[in-house]
Amino acid sequence: MAQQANGSSAPEQEHYDFLRLGEEIANSLVETAEAQVVQAQNMLEHTKAFAENVRNQITDKARELAEMNERLRAFGGTILDAHKKFLGDHDNAATS
Repeated sequence: MAQQANGSSAPEQEHYDFLRLGEEIANSLVETAEAQVVQAQNMLEHTKAFAENVRNQITDKARELAEMNERLRAFGGTILDAHKKFLGDHDNAATS
């Protein structure tokens, strides 16, 4: 009888361990997936902040480039006007 008790409890114990192990595996899978979701959300927030910073820098640089372009055009206009004046004065001096 002792063997029957031991014999019948061993399969029950193995069955119990199998179920417990299966539950642990399933719970571990869910916990790992949840941790990955949290990590992905954190990465998304950091990426959004980084992208906003990049946008701000691009806006600043675009404004700086536009200002520089305007100054360059003004300078070029000044040089062109000076050249035209020089040529005009030079032509007037040559014909006089």
